[in-house]
Amino acid sequence: MRLIVVFFTLTIVILLSQYSIAETVGQKTGKAIDSTVEATKEVKDSVQTELEDGLKTTKEKIAELKEKTKSSSAAVKKDLDWQIKNLEKDQKSLEQNLSKLKKSSGRAWNRMKEGADEALQKLKESYQKAKDEFSKHSDS
Repeated sequence: MRLIVVFFTLTIVILLSQYSIAETVGQKTGKAIDSTVEATKEVKDSVQTELEDGLKTTKEKIAELKEKTKSSSAAVKKDLDWQIKNLEKDQKSLEQNLSKLKKSSGRAWNRMKEGADEALQKLKESYQKAKDEFSKHSDS
């Protein structure tokens, strides 16, 4: 009889310790998940802010370039106006990518981020090309 009591007591102790371990693991896992979610949100917010800042800066530069072209000759102005229209098209594309990026999550977010990064890079390159073209004509 004593053996049975000892057996049941040990069984209860083991079950209670397993429950306690499971509860502790569950709490730690929950905290790890919360931390991961928060870190992911911070990265997402950071990327979006970086893209928004790049878009804002490029918009300002395009506006400055537009202003400078007003004093150019008709032939130069025509060429630069065409380049500015392309810049504005690239800018619109980036705005659309950024809008989609804000609404996406998971793997889709990663794909949208790559697309937005590429759109920002293309916009910067197009701006530089237009700026170089303007400088070339204004130096003549």
